Amino acid sequence: MTELRMSMFSKSLNNLYRRKGLIVSVFVVVSLLALYLATTLPESIVKHAHCCYAPENPTAFVASTVTIDLNETMQSIVQEILSRIV
Repeated sequence: MTELRMSMFSKSLNNLYRRKGLIVSVFVVVSLLALYLATTLPESIVKHAHCCYAPENPTAFVASTVTIDLNETMQSIVQEILSRIV
């Protein structure tokens, strides 16, 4: 059983070795495409982020332990995200 597994493994490696040119060329093409898209995308796609939130229900079953106002929290999150972009 072990010899069969080793035989299949060596055949698989041999097949990959024979197709190394194809594997390398596919890797290069995909890498170049990713690089091209990363450099040519409009900046508006990269710099815009939308944060959606829903205010808490005032009739919640458990009292909130957060003491900061929701608007202050959102402003700090927006500042944190924008500081990472620049």
